[in-house]
Formats: sequence, structure tokens, C-alpha cells
Amino acid sequence: MTLIASTQRKITSASKWYGTRVHARPVATLAISGVILASFSFLLGVSVSVAAGDASMPWARYVTMALTQVGICLGIGLYLRDRR
Repeated sequence: MTLIASTQRKITSASKWYGTRVHARPVATLAISGVILASFSFLLGVSVSVAAGDASMPWARYVTMALTQVGICLGIGLYLRDRR
């Protein structure tokens, strides 16, 4: 039980910290989050392709997907900034 309660407290404090960052600087925070998300999804796609043994890697598809995710995060950041 102690481990679960400790984990819940850590998640709550991290989400509050992230929320204050998004409120203070929505564009910068969400842009950084978008780049991190895009990097992980790109690497996941590449690793699945390598593990599956695809002869021709669909690099363009993975790059397009990653750039789309960054664009969506930037768009949300700009939308939140304009709503203030």
C-alpha cells in the first residue's frame, strides 16, 4: 500500500508541476513535449520495422507522423496562449 500511495503522490505532484508549466508558457512547454513525443514515436516505429525485418524502411511515414505530432502540440500551445 505504501508503494501505491507514494506513486500516487509523485504522479500528482508531477502533473501539478506540468500544469503550472503549461499555464505559464504553453507554447514552449507543449513544443518540448511534442518533440519528445515525436522522438519516442519515431524510434518506436523504426524499432518495430527493424524487428519485423522490413527490407525498405518507411522513413517518410515515420518522419511525417513525428512532424504531425509536433505540429499538433504547437497548435494546442498557440491555441492556449491565445485564450488567455
